[in-house]
Amino acid sequence: MILAIMGYDRYAAICTPLHYHNKMSPRNVALFVALSWLFPLVQVRMRLKAISHGTALFMSIYFLLMPPLLNPVIYVSE
Repeated sequence: MILAIMGYDRYAAICTPLHYHNKMSPRNVALFVALSWLFPLVQVRMRLKAISHGTALFMSIYFLLMPPLLNPVIYVSE
């Protein structure tokens, strides 16, 4: 998540330098920082909850299917 945000920041800075300050407003930066903290915390909480309730099978399937959905370019087979 952090690398995606850093990539968007660099993309905005390089491709549209005159609009960079509009795209990376303090509100957007605060949103990106919040997302970069909340997304991993939610994932850790889900794993801990699954371990405590014995639903490890569900979580193993979830974490097996989620990475290809989040980044389909890497997992495309030719």
